[in-house]
Amino acid sequence: MVRHVRANPDRARRSKHILWNGEALWTCFEVPVLRAGRFRIAFLSEPRTPPQGVDVKAEGGRITMRNGEAYPVLRTWHDRCEDVVEYPFESGSGLLKVWNVYSRTWRDGRVTEEKWTGNAGMRVDHEADGGWRFRCSASSEEAPDFDHLVFRLTILGP
Repeated sequence: MVRHVRANPDRARRSKHILWNGEALWTCFEVPVLRAGRFRIAFLSEPRTPPQGVDVKAEGGRITMRNGEAYPVLRTWHDRCEDVVEYPFESGSGLLKVWNVYSRTWRDGRVTEEKWTGNAGMRVDHEADGGWRFRCSASSEEAPDFDHLVFRLTILGP
C-alpha cells in the first residue's frame, strides 16, 4: 500500500485500495451511512497475538459512549471488550471510516498501537443483508493473514 501511495501521490485520483492476487485490499474502508444512526461491531474470530482492534471514525461527526462522552474516532480492542458492541453516531459527511489497529512489541520492550504499516490491511465483503465483513491482517505478520481479526459491521437505524 505504501508503494501504491508513493506511485500515485494525487489523493483525489488514487484508488482507495490495491489489488492483491485479484482481490481488493484496503487500509481504510468508507461505509456510506445516514447522518445519524447506530452501528454494531460483532467480533467473529478469537483474540490472537498481537492484539487487534478496529477504529471507526464518524467523518465530520462523533460516536457517543454509554456515559455520554463523544469522540470522532472510537477504538475498540477485540481482547478488551464484549463480542458485540453498539454505538450511536452522527456523521456530517454521511461516512463511517473503518480500519484495523494492532499492538506491536519492539525489541526494547516498548509496546505501541499502530495502523496502516507493514502487511496491515483488510479484505472487505458486503453481505446480502447489508452488513460488512472485515477480515484483517496485522502489520507484524510475515505474510498477510486475513483471518487474524474478523468482524462484522452493521449499520442500524437511529
